Amino acid sequence: MTIKITRQYNPKFLKTQDRLVEIVSDDIKYDPDGYKYYFAEIDGETVGVIQYSILPNLELLWVDILFVAEQHRLKGVGRKLMKKVMRIAAKKNFKVGLTPIGTSRKFYERVGISFAK
Repeated sequence: MTIKITRQYNPKFLKTQDRLVEIVSDDIKYDPDGYKYYFAEIDGETVGVIQYSILPNLELLWVDILFVAEQHRLKGVGRKLMKKVMRIAAKKNFKVGLTPIGTSRKFYERVGISFAK
């Protein structure tokens, strides 16, 4: 199984997933220059998305949404999407910021995000 990270998205995928991904689809349609996105594909099917913002004044890359289709979780998709934006932040010498929800904190710590105590 190969996970491909791309800037392209499959609208069919976005319409068949839950409300969170519908919001991403609307953002792309109505504000294409606002948020930035990467999509994960497996065998030509879009299975995940990461939405982020670059805040140059704060030297920060803020992760707004990380979503992986349920049937593709625990396969490295989320890790690969996070590593992609972490490399972008590192090239700019920016920090990565996000708000973990529920048990996601453990995932983010495993990929290298540290949180203030």
